[in-house]
Amino acid sequence: MLTHIDALKDLLVESFLTLYQRYQQDEIYACCLILNDFLLIEDLAISTEQSIFNDQEDRKQYLAEHDRWNVSKWRYRAQTTNEQHLKSARTLLTEYFQSQYRLSAGIQHESHLTLIINRFNAAIDTLKDQHRIDPTKLIFLSVCLRIKK
Repeated sequence: MLTHIDALKDLLVESFLTLYQRYQQDEIYACCLILNDFLLIEDLAISTEQSIFNDQEDRKQYLAEHDRWNVSKWRYRAQTTNEQHLKSARTLLTEYFQSQYRLSAGIQHESHLTLIINRFNAAIDTLKDQHRIDPTKLIFLSVCLRIKK
């Protein structure tokens, strides 16, 4: 099952690179891994400086400055750009957690969250080392939980 977890990092890298290649000219300032209520990957989102409203543009098309860190309003998402990577990541995590649950009843959610954060951090390291993306030029938010209203 460790290969599943190693593959998770690669899927996160691929999802980010798809967004990065498409929007890097718009000055990406942040990337966030979004989890659902079960701590499974829901989406990967980015936001760009160009998506922030300024006075010369149509206000309805852009993100208000006060929503700069409101991830739910970010419009650039891996799910809409390349659904396959995130579906694969969800499947890998589900299979891994099910096998772990069968092996030892009652796994704590913290271990799930720790595993996901560790893989996301490994993905950031790969982006830095292999793809020469400077992590000091954008903020990687390890995890944002999607909360249902």
